[in-house]
Amino acid sequence: MYLEDYIHIINGKLKLIESGKRIGVWGAAEHTAKLLQYTLLSEYGINCVMDKKLCGSYFFGQIVQHPDEVDFEMLDCIIISSFFREKEIKRELLDKYHFKGKALTFYEDLEQPFYQHISKADIKVDSVVGGTLSRNSEYKDKHAGERVFILCTGPSIREMDLMKLKKERTIAVSSFYLHKDCRQIKPDYYCVPTFEDFITKENAIKWLREMKEGCPYSHFFLSIHEKEYIEVLPEYKEKEVSYISFSNLPDYYDEIDLTQSVLNVQSVAIMCLELAIYMGFKKIYLVGTEHSELITGKYSHFYKYSESIISKEDSVVDETDQLLVPFKEMLCAVHNLWKQYALMKRIAEKRGIEIYNATIGGSLDLFERVNYEGLF
Repeated sequence: MYLEDYIHIINGKLKLIESGKRIGVWGAAEHTAKLLQYTLLSEYGINCVMDKKLCGSYFFGQIVQHPDEVDFEMLDCIIISSFFREKEIKRELLDKYHFKGKALTFYEDLEQPFYQHISKADIKVDSVVGGTLSRNSEYKDKHAGERVFILCTGPSIREMDLMKLKKERTIAVSSFYLHKDCRQIKPDYYCVPTFEDFITKENAIKWLREMKEGCPYSHFFLSIHEKEYIEVLPEYKEKEVSYISFSNLPDYYDEIDLTQSVLNVQSVAIMCLELAIYMGFKKIYLVGTEHSELITGKYSHFYKYSESIISKEDSVVDETDQLLVPFKEMLCAVHNLWKQYALMKRIAEKRGIEIYNATIGGSLDLFERVNYEGLF
């Protein structure tokens, strides 16, 4: 659900207040300010505002009173404007102040303040991009109840028997096509991260050609910004490629809709998780997601540096996989990545989707570890 949906729910509750009723608001902080900003509350005549901590201050032209100073018999309805203390305030109204009127609450079923939900305006794309993204609706819950393996390119997959995945749903990424078993696995989907900022057009086209040759049966997902590259490559048929629009969205983003903008990702693994959640997979297994560069000082893959086109243009590592960026920058990048993984976990759990880490070793500790061999 979006901000607009929660506003609609709150407005529906406010409309239950009969005309002419005397209204008090308990809460004189951000939550009430947001109610006045977004909902119909501003259209109601408020007789008093109360708050234990902010009493004596002014709030939207009214002096805030301490609840002990309020004559509750003069009020017909009290709007409890607090997310974290809603239940506590309601009990206090009944037990301490013996309030006889209506105590209006909003959060019986909500997990966070109403205004901490993404707005439809935040993810809306223009009509041209929207026309392209609208095709993604066919993938909504397409694989509901199934399981999927996300195949990243960490060095640990050299130790794994990936041929076990021949009959499994799989999503591969980036240069996974270099893996010796890729043609036998035949990944169902292939996610390509945004690359326009760090690779020349000539090498981008060469990379995409190699990718298609290595995974001829996959359906590809790319950033909408890479559409121009695909359009000059006859190897890619229109029906074999879909596009995703990435945007910088707030931390409380929790609606994955591939027909609109989605979270701009720190790693292609996050892109895969967004796709897998949107497709409705019940169980998601991460493979080859070590993320141990802060510990090892290296950013390594299962393939050699010399085998990859994009490695040669990567300013983050040298030919021995040693990191070239300052520790502080890597620390910030990994911190942001962990936040995105945590966000994906929260979104998945909300939908009853389970994410597991089937990687051998590595540092990713946000998901339950499972033994890859024991899954078959």
